[in-house]
Amino acid sequence: MKSSVSINKSKGVSGEGLIDRLLAERHSLQQTERIAREIGESSLLFGSLMRRYLGEDPVLAQRAAWVMSKVACRHPGLMRPWWKKALQRSRRPCHDAIRRNLLKVLECSGVPEAHESEVLEACLGWLADRSQPIAVHAYALTIVHAMVQRYPELEGEFKAVAGLLREKASPGLRSRLRKLGL
Repeated sequence: MKSSVSINKSKGVSGEGLIDRLLAERHSLQQTERIAREIGESSLLFGSLMRRYLGEDPVLAQRAAWVMSKVACRHPGLMRPWWKKALQRSRRPCHDAIRRNLLKVLECSGVPEAHESEVLEACLGWLADRSQPIAVHAYALTIVHAMVQRYPELEGEFKAVAGLLREKASPGLRSRLRKLGL
C-alpha cells in the first residue's frame, strides 16, 4: 500500500481534503478501517482528522470519532497534542460517538497523567448520569477502576457510584461490573 503522503501528492489532495473526502464517502467499519490505514502514523493526517472530530459538523465529528479511536489505540502518541481539546469536546453536548470513542482511547492507551483529574471528574459525572449510553458507562467504569488502582483513596467514591449503577444496570453493564470485581 502507498503511504498517505504519496497518496496526497499523487492526487493533489491536501490532508484536510483527503480526510473530508474519505469521511463523506460512507460510514462503515470497512471505511473506518480504510481511513485509519491511510492515516497510519501520520501526525499531519491525524491532525486533519482531529480537526473534524473537534469541528461543529455533527456527522463529520461522529465519523471522525470512530476513526480516531482506531488510529489512537494503535498509535497513542498521536493523541498527545490533542488530549486537552478532545476532553473539552467530550464534556460539551455531543453525539454519543464523540464521548464513547474518546473513552475507548482512554481505556486502551491509559489516562495521560496531566489530565487525570479532568478525566476522573468527567467519568464520575457520566457514571452518575443515567441518561448516558451503556457503552459510556462501561468505558468510564474501566477507566475509573484503573485510576483507583493507582489512587486507592478514590475507592469509596467509586464503589458508591458503581453500586448505584448496579441497581438498574443492563446485562452488559452488570458483566462489566463483574469483570472489574464490583
